Amino acid sequence: VQSPVDPRGVVDVYIDDAIATTVDLDNNVERVEGATLLVIEAIAQPKQNNEPLPREEMEARNKLEAETAAKEIKKILGWLFDFHRFLVSLPTNKFIALEW
Repeated sequence: VQSPVDPRGVVDVYIDDAIATTVDLDNNVERVEGATLLVIEAIAQPKQNNEPLPREEMEARNKLEAETAAKEIKKILGWLFDFHRFLVSLPTNKFIALEW
């Protein structure tokens, strides 16, 4: 399987899980983590009295910030992703809950 590699890194977000991937060169890891935090800061600013569009406060801001760290193994939408070994697996507790 051919996979395009962007040496600058890429961040995707699914529901409430941020997935940052990059080649471990120079300061790329810090850059993708910082990019994710910048986006959270931009969309989760505290609500102002003169907002042009009505919106709710972002309740999950702290959770998102905690999950932005670049990791080799990360839980995304309930699945375990091992980016080092290119594995996707179902955690044991989820497997048992399925009652195969």
